[in-house]
Amino acid sequence: MSEHEASLDVAHDDGEEEEQVDLDGEVEPEEMVDEEVEDVVDVEEDDKLEGQEGLDLDMPEEEGIGDQDEPYAEHENGVQKHGKADGGESIEAMHTEEHASQQEAGVEQKDEKDADKNAELLLRPPHGSEVFVGGITRDTTEDDLRELCVSCGDVYEARVLKDKETGQNKGYAFVTFTTRESAEKAIETLGDSELKGKKLRFSQSQSKHRLFIGNVPKVWDKPELEKILIDQGPGVESVELLKDPNNPARNRGFAFVDYYNHACAENARKVLSRASFRLASNVPTVSWADPRSGLDTPAAMAQV
Repeated sequence: MSEHEASLDVAHDDGEEEEQVDLDGEVEPEEMVDEEVEDVVDVEEDDKLEGQEGLDLDMPEEEGIGDQDEPYAEHENGVQKHGKADGGESIEAMHTEEHASQQEAGVEQKDEKDADKNAELLLRPPHGSEVFVGGITRDTTEDDLRELCVSCGDVYEARVLKDKETGQNKGYAFVTFTTRESAEKAIETLGDSELKGKKLRFSQSQSKHRLFIGNVPKVWDKPELEKILIDQGPGVESVELLKDPNNPARNRGFAFVDYYNHACAENARKVLSRASFRLASNVPTVSWADPRSGLDTPAAMAQV
């Protein structure tokens, strides 16, 4: 073996010993740094991949950050700023529901009161059941009239009209029976009777039960007006709405309404006269009508 070949073999053996033997038993610093760098790079790449799965890469950075921070920022002392209760229902929705329930209860109470009032009005005797009694003495009482009239039927009410200043009666009274038939019988049978030495006069009382309603929309027909009046109060018996002779599709702008009794008519007069009440957009005019007048009588036309 030549000297050159021998030196190559020695160099090769020394290289193998350097690669296989570490006198200190530790890894070289350069290899350790390389491994740490590779690990860090791998971790950063994994984090980027995981972040890309949960985020929209096209979303602006500020928007993404705001979305992440908002759920935590809205919690304060265990309650969200949006005001949601434990069950997930918003407090505002709960208040709205409670307010709606209160309104509904108020409407129901009003409907019950209106129904009771309407029933009470209809319990009063019908129109035509009241008679006028004239010629009574100054000392005649309501009980005296009841005893006299009970032979004709059940007496609902007896009223002796008195002077406000002296307190004495004015010499006449009104007796209301429960039916029209009893009133008619009293007029027929008691017309020549005497009470406390004086002859009495009996006649039909002209109680107010008929209303005049003006400024009715001229495009309305009778069913439209009738429905409105029925909704406003009980006791509507008839509605007279005359058509325009020159245009049958239109009315003349006024009507006469008959009610079951004076109490129902008086209630309707008050309701229809309210400042807020309208017939469509028209403010109606409401007043008492002559109970004996029709639409084409001079009295009715004078009222129009």
